Amino acid sequence: MKFLLTATVQSHICQFHMPLIRMLKEQGHEIHVAAKYNLDVKPGLSLGKVDKVFNIPFSRSPFSSDNIKAYKQLKKIIIENGYDVIHCNTPMGAVVTRLASKNKKTKIIYTAHGFHFYKGAPIKNWLMYYPVEWMLAHKTDLLICINREDYAFASKHLHAKKVAYVHGVGFDKKRFDDSVSKEAAKKELGITPDKTVLLSVGDINKRKNHKVLIRVLAEIKDLNVHLFIAGWDQLDGAMAKLADELGVSDMVTFLGYTRQLSQYFSAADMFLFPSLQEGLPIALIEAMSRGLPVVATNIRGTCDLIADGDGGYLLDTDDHKGFADKVRSLTSSEHTRKIFGERNKNEALKYEVEPVIGEIELLYKALLQGSENIEDSAGCN
Repeated sequence: MKFLLTATVQSHICQFHMPLIRMLKEQGHEIHVAAKYNLDVKPGLSLGKVDKVFNIPFSRSPFSSDNIKAYKQLKKIIIENGYDVIHCNTPMGAVVTRLASKNKKTKIIYTAHGFHFYKGAPIKNWLMYYPVEWMLAHKTDLLICINREDYAFASKHLHAKKVAYVHGVGFDKKRFDDSVSKEAAKKELGITPDKTVLLSVGDINKRKNHKVLIRVLAEIKDLNVHLFIAGWDQLDGAMAKLADELGVSDMVTFLGYTRQLSQYFSAADMFLFPSLQEGLPIALIEAMSRGLPVVATNIRGTCDLIADGDGGYLLDTDDHKGFADKVRSLTSSEHTRKIFGERNKNEALKYEVEPVIGEIELLYKALLQGSENIEDSAGCN
């Protein structure tokens, strides 16, 4: 069979869907990818042995004329290749893909990595994205949700032919070296054993809300801590400038974009995640799998993974003082860190690649065989 995977940018496919591609290739299917090339800004990512890759000028902005160009190019590709299955991802990638697909024999799958409309989202998000998603749901044979809030909403309000829930996209625990001790990892990083290492992973942009963490450091200047932030800086150094203004530059290291995170996870004593909006954050799942306690914002997706007081703490998105209090509390209690960390290790197991790909494989089989019980195939009940 011939499959097409689409997303706004190619890095999305590389970061989140390579296990799915490997599974389909092992079954002998032909795999094409259509997305905008952006791998130059995220070195180390590769589409591997995909059969064909199309550079399509998708734009994340619904108002960009690039999406009209993307529609025309994608429509031509779809007609010429006659796909059996099209699996689309990302909001605008999925909108354009579904509009461009006219063949009723092609099965359309959409994995929603987090609807732009959600509890607490701006009204403009509801006005702009919900009507479009409601309309295009009718063209969707299978709508996959990766957090409970989206699944509950989609099941009730979006009339896709089938709606299912899976435990994310799967994380690969093989990325990390468990053999390095915390003490050894800290030594490699030039950190003394008595210093508490804080870690946060995510591109530096407004949605990830890193300004909260810089303000946290200003609240805990008296503690012997150091924060590492890993992620592509999309704010032109604004966070480094804020750290300098607040006098905490010596307490934080900005790592930039890197996939070499194993030693930082090994050295870390806790994980901080102040995001404003998530679908199901894989960086947080990876931190949990390494046995790290978490201080995070109480938002959709994150609250699927952490319960307040169980595995970590959940706070309002602008509560930097609350974040500071919880960091202070965890810093002073090795016992609590250990209890939270063990809970998180166990909770992360269901989000590993093998079980998640197993869920998706069952959904694919049920869809292609015309099963009426597709939700049960992924254990959605």
